[in-house]
Amino acid sequence: MGADKKISPNVWYASEKKVKSASKFLVFNDKGSLDFSGENILFTGKKNTIQIGKSTVRGISMVSQDINWVTYIMTNILAIAVYYFVFTSISHFVFTGEDVVLLIVYFLIANGFGLLVGKSTKWILVEYLDKNGNPGKAYFADGSMRGWSGIFGGTRKIYDLIRS
Repeated sequence: MGADKKISPNVWYASEKKVKSASKFLVFNDKGSLDFSGENILFTGKKNTIQIGKSTVRGISMVSQDINWVTYIMTNILAIAVYYFVFTSISHFVFTGEDVVLLIVYFLIANGFGLLVGKSTKWILVEYLDKNGNPGKAYFADGSMRGWSGIFGGTRKIYDLIRS
């Protein structure tokens, strides 16, 4: 691990449970700042303070975000219901075969984009031993620009800074 560093004030923290959840609507538990100075890795958020002793760190790596399949399915069902309600009740619209094909194409493109963004989202995984010697995992990502900065290399920059 590198020298003492203060890192971005716009960092997301996620627990292992949150990262592995198939039904998450938000991909993080808390937003805050990450400080990599002194003897600890310190995340200070609005809800949580996570302190990990540098001497207890067993590994730092980059990992991809798990896809939240349940959320995708629920969102698609809700979107289909909304589209159906809007088109049939407001304009007395009746779906034709062409309309169904266009709707399917739209959902394929929208879901493809969502899955691409989901798999492009990287997290910094810090594996450590807690006070009792039990293994723990904490995930961090650049939350700047509502997370888009992380997708476009911000999380990689934080990872490189930690590793330098």
